[in-house]
Amino acid sequence: MQPDLLQQLRDIYTPLDPVWWPPAIGWWLLLALALYAVYLSLRELRRWLRKQQPVKHARRLYAELYHNYRAGVVTQTQYLHASNELLKRLVIHALGKQFARKANDQNWLEFLDSLTGRNDFCEGPGRLLGNQRFQEFPQTDVDALHPVLARFFKEARA
Repeated sequence: MQPDLLQQLRDIYTPLDPVWWPPAIGWWLLLALALYAVYLSLRELRRWLRKQQPVKHARRLYAELYHNYRAGVVTQTQYLHASNELLKRLVIHALGKQFARKANDQNWLEFLDSLTGRNDFCEGPGRLLGNQRFQEFPQTDVDALHPVLARFFKEARA
């Protein structure tokens, strides 16, 4: 007679629990993809911030110009010329609108209105930035012009 066959079997050994390190190849690929997406996002954010720097600088320059006007350092005529120059520089260099190089008087005012979507420059107080500012004694209303320019600089995006 044979001895009990069940007694001759070895004990059951469970396999070791899987370890978390090193991860499978799929997790490495997912990590690489996530890192690349973060890199692209940071690069795009950096590019956008650099693009916005000239606009922020123009806003600061305009705020300083208006402050100097209110303090009496700058006359109304100087304020008109300086703000028009600042607008032109902003539109050409920061916003990249090369048409503005040739624009003057009514073309310039219509162009500014097309950028804002309003008619503050052709029919509103912004018309002072046309050829009227070259008259010997221009009729200026800086208090009415300031909100228009402040809104333009606030809404400008590169």
